[in-house]
Amino acid sequence: MPMQIQIYEKLDADLLREIRMYLQTNTQVGAVSSDHDPRWLSVLTNALDHRTFVITARDEQQLVGYLPLALVTSRLFGRFLVSLPYLNLAGVVAENDAVATALITEASDLARVHDVQYMELRHGNALPHENLTKQRDEKVRMV
Repeated sequence: MPMQIQIYEKLDADLLREIRMYLQTNTQVGAVSSDHDPRWLSVLTNALDHRTFVITARDEQQLVGYLPLALVTSRLFGRFLVSLPYLNLAGVVAENDAVATALITEASDLARVHDVQYMELRHGNALPHENLTKQRDEKVRMV
């Protein structure tokens, strides 16, 4: 069975629990940080009125990748898709490069559907992909 990619706008309790358990496992691509916690999505939705998405990858019904995103709309800056705004490191978490590529491809498609000016994936390390045309690494993080 091929890998399955799915986009969710609403997280039910089971999916929330599954993602949190997955983030506690050892992944190969993308460093997991507290910024990846899916509970941030409800904060962004409920407190800041951002539309949020979760892209998951499954192989044999097992979660093998995760990418949280928020659609941010601003009169000043326009529309953009970010993983995740106000947080430093909430980019792709995946079992391998193929899963990471599939998640980024789906995020790129989502960005096109929502006609965003840009998509910003906040990874700790660069992940090459044909749809990612620019890379910035000058962001300052407070620890």
